[in-house]
Amino acid sequence: MRKSHNWTILLDGEKEINSLQKGKSMKKVSGKATAKHTAAKVAAKAAANSAVNDAAVTEVKEEVMKKNEVKPEVTVQYRHYEADMEAVIQRVKEDVEVRGNRGVEIEKMQIYVKPEDFAAYYVINDGIVGKVNLF
Repeated sequence: MRKSHNWTILLDGEKEINSLQKGKSMKKVSGKATAKHTAAKVAAKAAANSAVNDAAVTEVKEEVMKKNEVKPEVTVQYRHYEADMEAVIQRVKEDVEVRGNRGVEIEKMQIYVKPEDFAAYYVINDGIVGKVNLF
């Protein structure tokens, strides 16, 4: 058996699979290389490397998307007043805790802004309801 570039060539002229490990000899059984065993091993290694590379690429893409994600600033204007929605959300969270719901995990938050009442009404987890000042 002789090696040419990245291919292993058997003495009888049959080409073996492309070895991913340059310079390493193939396993022999009774003096002959086993193509099935080597092919399976190389395919398994390639699949494992591919899975690791795919996971790394996905992770990098997610990080880039997070960096490029735009967070909007929402402000409600009514007559001569302004209310920043981030401040309203913070007031809602504080109001939920003040009303004795400390430690409740907020899974769903709905806020209804009603400027003519100068209030924002909220529903937390489809059960906790309340009202905070909008301005």
